[in-house]
Amino acid sequence: MREEVYDISGMHCAACSASVEKVTRRLPGVERSDVNLVAERMTIVYDENRVTQEQIIAKVEKAGFGAKLHQEKQEAAPVQTGEDPEEAELRRKKRELIVSAIFSCALLYVSMGQMLPFGLPSLPLPDLFSMHTHPMNFAVLQLLLAIPVLYCGRNFFINGFKALFHGNPNMDSLVAIGSACSFIYSVVMTFLITDDVHGHVHNLYYESAAVVLTLVSLGKFMESRNMKKTKSAITSLMRLAPDTAILADSGREVPTASVKAGDVLLVKPGARIPLDGVVTKGESSVNEAMLTGESLPVEKTAGSEVIGGSVNENGVLYVQVTRVGEDTTLSRIIRFVEDAQGKKAPISRTADKVAGIFVPTVIGLAVLAAVVWACYSILMKKIGAFRMNMVFCTRKVFFYGLLFMLPALFIFDCRLGLERFASPVNTLNLLYLGFGASALCFVTWNWAVRILGAVKTTVYIYLVPVVTVVSSVIILHETITPLAMVGTALTLTGLIVSQR
Repeated sequence: MREEVYDISGMHCAACSASVEKVTRRLPGVERSDVNLVAERMTIVYDENRVTQEQIIAKVEKAGFGAKLHQEKQEAAPVQTGEDPEEAELRRKKRELIVSAIFSCALLYVSMGQMLPFGLPSLPLPDLFSMHTHPMNFAVLQLLLAIPVLYCGRNFFINGFKALFHGNPNMDSLVAIGSACSFIYSVVMTFLITDDVHGHVHNLYYESAAVVLTLVSLGKFMESRNMKKTKSAITSLMRLAPDTAILADSGREVPTASVKAGDVLLVKPGARIPLDGVVTKGESSVNEAMLTGESLPVEKTAGSEVIGGSVNENGVLYVQVTRVGEDTTLSRIIRFVEDAQGKKAPISRTADKVAGIFVPTVIGLAVLAAVVWACYSILMKKIGAFRMNMVFCTRKVFFYGLLFMLPALFIFDCRLGLERFASPVNTLNLLYLGFGASALCFVTWNWAVRILGAVKTTVYIYLVPVVTVVSSVIILHETITPLAMVGTALTLTGLIVSQR
């Protein structure tokens, strides 16, 4: 078995790392595959006789991510001569977040300022953009305000849809789908305003797309900032080791990477010791706070061991190198820190598994629910057009629903347990659930769809929690809590605003 480390690019969330792990573990001969989201690395253990590096990289790239073999032996990070790419990326995200927030607030002001509940006065807006007198201008203004927000959040659409098309949807996919649907639906309603001014002007959801993108962008920015702080710890450790060293025999300054074990180095006062070694000549005080945290220097004489990265303070030392490359104390510390970042706690591994199936499950259930309810509501609307009895129609729906559920009785080995019907409590509960909570509710729903239409009926269904709270107070004499009052008020506010 062979263990390798790969640098993975294009990951943005736990679902991304879970996708990389999932696709690589499916390869033949792969024993283990662990992805560190913070370090953007994948550690994979595989049988080189059954799978190759090219196949691993191709599999990761097919999933929508980048992969390349990690260079195990890294030198101390050189001082950046130009702008730090990560710092520049973080500043770009900050600028785009500020722009998104400004335009989102303006969009909320325009879209919701004239719909304040509880009799509050409308926020001032020029009559030229009033939804009542100039609905087209009102819609176009929202469109223009939403476009900059969508542009600033373009990475959600690029990464989200790319991951979706590769069969590995992530959290960006959910954000992209939700925002795109809201925006496209609003654009269609904008074009239809000329046909039905008062009907379509209330069906604009530009602010929903913009606010979702802005809030998620805020979370992404905070996550990126924290990840950069985490990576900077390793970078700071790598910069402790100097890039060059002075050979004692020739006085030449050479790269630290070219120094071999047994070479004698000259360390001047105030310089960092390049590598681990033993003092052969000289006396000095060495600051080893980088390892021990102790601010007081340690006296070093001939025969004393010194650590690479520590600071020689006041004397000249001749150091014979004992460990180089990955064997130095500083390199091992860096490796321990990287390994600690790469290891996941049990709860983290569980979260990654959940994230890997959460997104596809949510998308699948959303599509299924939309299709089922759309078909059912349209069917009831068509039936209502023929003036057919709603009780009769509901009975038919229940009959065929039970008919299609019968195979489940045999698949799941269901036992009827008729003896349970001997209890009046069980019998009454079943009758209530069957006729009251199900049949009566469906009859009411179908009747409402015929009278009000599918859209309004779907909106009014959110009155159910309000009715539940009121009924519990009146019938069951329960004490209404402040939280329940706030929830009820918010529900009613949302219904009022949606119908304005």
